[in-house]
Amino acid sequence: MYNTNNIDTIRGTNILVTGACGNIGSHLTSHLIDNDCKVTILLRPNSNTKRIDHLLHKVNTISSIDEIAELEVDTTFHLAWYGTISSQYNSVQQISINIPNTAEICDAVGKIGCKNWIGIGSQAEYGCLNTIIIESDNCTPKTMYGLAKHHSRSITEHICYTHNMRHTWLRIFSTYGPNDNDYLLIPTAIKRFLSGETMQLTPGEQVVDYLYIDDAVDAIYAAASVPSGGIFNIASGNQITVKSIVNTIRDMIDSTIEVEWGVIPYSPDKPMFMAASISKLTEATNWKPKTDLNSGLTETIEWYRKNT
Repeated sequence: MYNTNNIDTIRGTNILVTGACGNIGSHLTSHLIDNDCKVTILLRPNSNTKRIDHLLHKVNTISSIDEIAELEVDTTFHLAWYGTISSQYNSVQQISINIPNTAEICDAVGKIGCKNWIGIGSQAEYGCLNTIIIESDNCTPKTMYGLAKHHSRSITEHICYTHNMRHTWLRIFSTYGPNDNDYLLIPTAIKRFLSGETMQLTPGEQVVDYLYIDDAVDAIYAAASVPSGGIFNIASGNQITVKSIVNTIRDMIDSTIEVEWGVIPYSPDKPMFMAASISKLTEATNWKPKTDLNSGLTETIEWYRKNT
């Protein structure tokens, strides 16, 4: 549980979650259930429910935005998003699918009297600032993904204003933990090393900020009770290079495996330094990460040992 001086206004209330099948969404849904919330999830017919199959009997489900009109919702957590794989980051569908869907859902919950909108943004909104980022920094997205997130924030902020709904926007930096998406760096490294395989990577000099999934969910939950809403970074506040984190994972599994550094060139649209200040959220809620990197990696590696 998070440690906060902020009053918990979420416990026991009516919650709508979109994107509950994703990694963050599934952990958040479980956390909300544990806090006695009455949870409804928007579950599309083609959704992959493997992460939440064990939760489905504890939640209400709807399959379309039109069904929102029949709900009673106090807070909406909007995590649903098309195109979270890097190969889709510059797809025009980032704009044509995500912005209309986000706006429609925000308007629908506003019309039924929802008072609290929590939108999930991204570090990609900032672009390549190459400094420790604070929420007031100018956003210069370098991908369609970042651009769509950034414009979704301003559009939902306006919709919330028209419906007298509190608007909170959370810019998530890199997260990790059990049951994550296979294409991401940490699960890829773990699975490769558990199989005794090497990895071919860039020189690994990129500086990143990784937050354990349980801490990320605690931060999202805490931010939802901030009375004034606003924009908040969700991150660990600590920096590490890609090379350091991969070598740490390798050493935890099999230190004899050789990693092939510098084989892959850097991507021109990926920043070399992406780290956040979390002081704004900490000051608003007293939330701080509880899981250090070694502990989080140990938990994550053990999960993959048992489940792959």
